Amino acid sequence: MLEDKIIQNADFFIKAINDHNERMSKIKTVNKLQTTELKDISIYLRIRPLMPPEIEQNSFEICLPNKNNPYKACVYEPAFRFDNKPVIKTQNFDFDYVFGPNDDNKTVYDNSIQSIVEVSLAGALGVVLCYGQTGSGKTYTITGIEEYLAVDLFNKMDKVINDMNLRSLETFNDRPFEITVSFFEILGSQCYDLLNNKEEIFIMEDKFRNMNIKGIKEYDCLTSDDLLKYINIGFSHRKTHATLKNDTSSRSHAICQIRIHNTVINQANDGIIYLVDLAGSERHADSKFHSKERLKETKDINSSLLTLKECIRARTLSTLGLQQHIHVPFRNSKLTTLLKETFDIEYCIRPCTTIFIANVSPNCLDYSHTINTLRYSSPLKVSQKTGYDPLKKKSYNLKDPSTWEHKHVIQWIEKSSNGAINPEFLVPNNENGIQLSNIPEMEFIRRCLLSKGMTEKRAKLFYLKLWGLIVDCRTKQRKAKLSSKPKPKYDTSMDEEMIRRYELEKKLGIYDAPKEEARKKLMELDGKGFN
Repeated sequence: MLEDKIIQNADFFIKAINDHNERMSKIKTVNKLQTTELKDISIYLRIRPLMPPEIEQNSFEICLPNKNNPYKACVYEPAFRFDNKPVIKTQNFDFDYVFGPNDDNKTVYDNSIQSIVEVSLAGALGVVLCYGQTGSGKTYTITGIEEYLAVDLFNKMDKVINDMNLRSLETFNDRPFEITVSFFEILGSQCYDLLNNKEEIFIMEDKFRNMNIKGIKEYDCLTSDDLLKYINIGFSHRKTHATLKNDTSSRSHAICQIRIHNTVINQANDGIIYLVDLAGSERHADSKFHSKERLKETKDINSSLLTLKECIRARTLSTLGLQQHIHVPFRNSKLTTLLKETFDIEYCIRPCTTIFIANVSPNCLDYSHTINTLRYSSPLKVSQKTGYDPLKKKSYNLKDPSTWEHKHVIQWIEKSSNGAINPEFLVPNNENGIQLSNIPEMEFIRRCLLSKGMTEKRAKLFYLKLWGLIVDCRTKQRKAKLSSKPKPKYDTSMDEEMIRRYELEKKLGIYDAPKEEARKKLMELDGKGFN
């Protein structure tokens, strides 16, 4: 077997990999400093360490972070030539950051997830997705992230309260933030509440195009321990099943929803964090011994993961200033329908950020699994198109906030609010139109309330007025892109020929003649032809 041959030639492969790493170490190192700006979608890779049983069987690592470039992963394929001589094939994959076998959950959390806590407390939407083949450590990663996030969420409340100056508002109380949690799973097209005896729930869209979960039970959390308790209960009820690769393979998408309600600014939308442990994807070879039920599950899982990939990639492409309209097929699965606000750029009315963490095994015997995961996840990191400059100024358009400079923002605030809102309070840092649009709803309303005589309701309406402009502008841009497509030419020659034939038949009295006579006239006409 191939696996036995790989283990037998382990010394050769290890030496070849080490030699390649040594050559790579002589190349100029890429600056490891990352931008602190929170992106719409970030793609990370985590490589787990080898497990003790794998080390005992003489397995070796074939997937490692690039020593000189923390944004690349190197994969070494152990292969054999036609004459059975071992060879190593190398491939590189790009990510926003690559976490190696020595990086623990705390390192992963601090460098990828931590930033979404504050923006979610301010009313934004944060989504964390953990993906990987069965047995790659994705459940271990997401549970570790949930532990740190639960503590961080309560610890950062005071910082957000101070940053937003909530204590200055009359409505400030002893509990400015209410945290609730729910935990459910998606099995194909069915959803079940894992904190309520697996009662079936339904993901539905209301008349305002907002996604709601009908029948879900939410639990109030006063401390981080309360939050972790419900998370652990949810995971214990999740559906798992033994497969060829893992004795407890995840057979559903497990979703922890954390809702953050600001009791000081009641008019603002709730901040939401989705922590998603995706079902383990499988190759056909791994499912050949599955029962009929397992095969159906595998089909549903892979279909859902493919839709997710298409949505993330299309959503990223839609932000690159391309001239054509990019369709995001978020309605093709229950998971992406739930995350509609993340993908539906036209109707999203608040800042959203999505963090995707791909998990892989470095085991040489899992090469095919690892390369499949990398080929799935690396393309999600879309490169900027040639000549695209996001900082290039657009010509000013009163109805497009993305074209506004600071002076235009001030003019719009004064005119649209009839002088009721002081621009110095709403945009104290010389924000432009894009920066104004990225202010979380709670912070936007809080700044408006600093103006004398302003109420929460009026501030909320003013926020919706801004986002009404943004949505209208996106819709017009989409229609313009669709209308710019060349329309297929319709051949009217056939229609004209049918009309001429009808007029000729009517002139000859075929429609009024007896059946036999009409048939003779048609035969004569067909024999002669007509012009």
